[in-house]
Amino acid sequence: MVTDGAALGLALLATWFAARKPSSRHSYGFGRAELFAALINALTMLAVVAGIAFEAWSRFTTPQPIDGLLVSVVAILGLLRDALHGLMDGVPFTIDLEHLGKELAAVPRVIEVHDLHVWSLSGERLALTAHVRIANLSEWPAILAALQHAAAEHGINHPTFQPETIPWAPLVRQAR
Repeated sequence: MVTDGAALGLALLATWFAARKPSSRHSYGFGRAELFAALINALTMLAVVAGIAFEAWSRFTTPQPIDGLLVSVVAILGLLRDALHGLMDGVPFTIDLEHLGKELAAVPRVIEVHDLHVWSLSGERLALTAHVRIANLSEWPAILAALQHAAAEHGINHPTFQPETIPWAPLVRQAR
C-alpha cells in the first residue's frame, strides 16, 4: 500500500511538473516528466519484486520453525468466526447473494425477486427463501422448476419460493 501511495504521489507530481509551460531553457516543456516518473515507478516495482523473490528464496532454502501455538490460535479463531457466522444465519461464504438474486430474476417470466435469504442448515445443506413476482399464477409450476434448478446450480438444495402476482405492499396501511 505504501508503494501504491508513493506511485500515485509521484504520478501527481509528474503531472503537475509536465503541465509547466516551455521556457527558454526547455523549449519543449516538461512533458517527459511523466515518462521519467513512469520509469522510476517501474524500477521501484522491479526492486520490490526482487526483494520479495529474495526473501521467498531465503525462506525456502532455510525454513523457519513453525509456531504451533500461533497456527492453532489462528485456526481456532477461523473456526469460531465460521461457526458464529452460521449461528447468525449468515449467507454462506460460497454464495454471492447479489449475483444469485440477479440470476433468479433472469428466469423467464419472473418480474422481480425480493426478500431473498440464503443460510446454512448444516455443513452440506443450504436453504433459500425468496418472494417471486410473476404476471400469471398459472405459469408458476414451470417458473418454480426453473427457479429450483437455478438454486441447485449454486448448491442450494432446500429452496422455498413464494409467488406473488401483485406489487408488494405493506400488510398494514396507514389511515389518511
